[in-house]
Amino acid sequence: MAELIVIAFDKEDDAAEALRNMRALEGHSALRLTDTAVVAKDPDGKLRVRNEASSGAEAGAVVGGAIGLLTTFLFPVVGTMAGAAVGAWAGSKLGGNAVDGTFVEDVGKQLEPGKSALFLMVGSADAAGLRAALEPYRGRVYQTTLSTDVEDALNSALKG
Repeated sequence: MAELIVIAFDKEDDAAEALRNMRALEGHSALRLTDTAVVAKDPDGKLRVRNEASSGAEAGAVVGGAIGLLTTFLFPVVGTMAGAAVGAWAGSKLGGNAVDGTFVEDVGKQLEPGKSALFLMVGSADAAGLRAALEPYRGRVYQTTLSTDVEDALNSALKG
């Protein structure tokens, strides 16, 4: 089961930058994200929300597309429908650990102007790497399903 980590940052661009650091960790197999979202509120109070497709949705699209492509040549109409059905099924089985869009919007509304938040659904992570990726930023863990010890370590890293 994936763990939820929501981090509120002191600067508007920090959530997006921190996500880039997380993606770099993911590329080195030190982290596996199942879904992410970034919320930022500009100084005028305008909210920007960027939800990324969950890994399950991505996998479902790839599986469905491949099956649809292969079967379309043999059975044009049936192949397209089969690809869509298999893709939806694969996405639902693989993508059960997604960030809730309503929750993202609710947190975004609570942000002060000039602040941002990062939502991570973490399938697996190297805690030391995660902590190191967050050290350049100032903020706090807003909400998490992690243990208190790991949450405290992340908050310590976010104090700069």
